[in-house]
Amino acid sequence: MKPEVTKSVSNLQELLAIQQQLASIAEQIEDLSTTVKRVEQGQYNDRYAGFFSARQQIIEAFVTEDSELKRIGFKNATLTANNTLAQLMLTMRTDIVEYIDPSTKPKQAARIGERIGEALTYINATVQLNLMANTAIGEKRAVEVTLANYKGFLDNSLLIEDKHGRSIAQRIDDYQKGDSGTMDQKTGQLMNSIEGVLQIENKDKKEINHE
Repeated sequence: MKPEVTKSVSNLQELLAIQQQLASIAEQIEDLSTTVKRVEQGQYNDRYAGFFSARQQIIEAFVTEDSELKRIGFKNATLTANNTLAQLMLTMRTDIVEYIDPSTKPKQAARIGERIGEALTYINATVQLNLMANTAIGEKRAVEVTLANYKGFLDNSLLIEDKHGRSIAQRIDDYQKGDSGTMDQKTGQLMNSIEGVLQIENKDKKEINHE
């Protein structure tokens, strides 16, 4: 074979070897990405498990006949719910920061957006469990504190504004496609409901004090 042909074949073999290596690396990266996703989902599943645990404790407390055990069951449910809320709220705040970061790639942002929506659903449901358990044992003050804590979370996460006056909820809606305004609208409605309940609680307190 001529030298130039031999050199060409040699280069081709090197290119094929490099392509095989790149293919292997790409496969490893894909495997790693899948593993990361599974770890992320596993971490979220651990947090979501708290909701199901609190719900089961409330169900058992409702059917328990002994009044003292019933009260203990509801109190344990609120402890589980509070721990779950703390974890979910902290994680969601971290996700929001990453979600609205301009350097976050669209594909990654889409995945984070799904997590935010899912986490918010569980947060809302867990707050409801907490309110249910505290109401069942007549802990009106605990109900008020739960609502105030949730209002504070919304104020300091979804409703905090940037220098242009846009809230995080509005910025999240800007990233969404085909469902614009949903996060901002639902957050506003939720805040109005919470403030309405807190106003009633404060009014009842004033009336009791006057009496």
